[in-house]
Amino acid sequence: TELSVFPNPATEEINVKMGKFLGQDVKINVMNNVGQSIYSRQIDSVEETLETIDVSTLPSGMYYLNVITNDQSIDSRKFVVKSSRP
Repeated sequence: TELSVFPNPATEEINVKMGKFLGQDVKINVMNNVGQSIYSRQIDSVEETLETIDVSTLPSGMYYLNVITNDQSIDSRKFVVKSSRP
């Protein structure tokens, strides 16, 4: 299983498929298209195969989700947020 982010594009939330990282300590980091960290979460020993992140307050645009493991390897996925607000 590999890292995936859906739905893409997202309006309310994204789901991150975490099966690849079960049992590992990871850090989830979401960055905007200029490299600013806008969300970060440390998970000690991943137990759930799905992690949900609220993106409803983010402006429309391209974002990058990184999952960083203890050995500093990084899995990265791009996703798009389309604001549901007018």
